[in-house]
Amino acid sequence: MLHEIAVCGRVCDVYPKNYMAWTHRLAVVRKLGRAGKDAGRRQQLREELSRTREWAERHVSDHAGLHHLQSVLVLVSVWWVGGCVFAVFVDVFG
Repeated sequence: MLHEIAVCGRVCDVYPKNYMAWTHRLAVVRKLGRAGKDAGRRQQLREELSRTREWAERHVSDHAGLHHLQSVLVLVSVWWVGGCVFAVFVDVFG
């Protein structure tokens, strides 16, 4: 799964605003989150949030990337902290 996320990242760097790549990446992240709630999965999801944040900072006009970031924030908040998006935001972004 992590390989697929990396491939999607490379595709999105080459072809920003690539809706299909972002959609696939989100599907992989959802699958990753459902695979288990151990510390390793939690760290992988944190890393995805950090990677997406860095990507969004480099491509501020890309709605697809920002939508992915928002979607991952919501998913992680539901999976890990009972729906508190702010807690995840503070944890990941300081």
